[in-house]
Amino acid sequence: MVKIQFLGHSFFKISFPDAKVLIDPFIHNTHPEKEKQYERIVDCPINEDKIKNIDMILISNEMFDHFEKSVIETIAKRDNALVVAHDSVLNELSLPRQLLRSIGVGQKTSMKNIEITA
Repeated sequence: MVKIQFLGHSFFKISFPDAKVLIDPFIHNTHPEKEKQYERIVDCPINEDKIKNIDMILISNEMFDHFEKSVIETIAKRDNALVVAHDSVLNELSLPRQLLRSIGVGQKTSMKNIEITA
């Protein structure tokens, strides 16, 4: 059985029988430019310490509310999670190359019997 959990804004966790996937992690209610504070309508119900055993992180775009760099790097390093995104997003991350998988529009990739099409 597949479980989909909405974690606020653009952030989802999908639990497959053999893998856990995050989509657009956005946990903290902050904008990278402090003077432009972004206020979420609904706070994220969890933090990166409570998200465990993640296998893959999908990033749709580089906007701050879809691409919280510090959260992605923390989870990917800790769980050895594969980060799948466009090269423009992957180039912003300080992660080992083996944790990064580039994908472009119309391309496919797979991991643990999960196929992703961009």
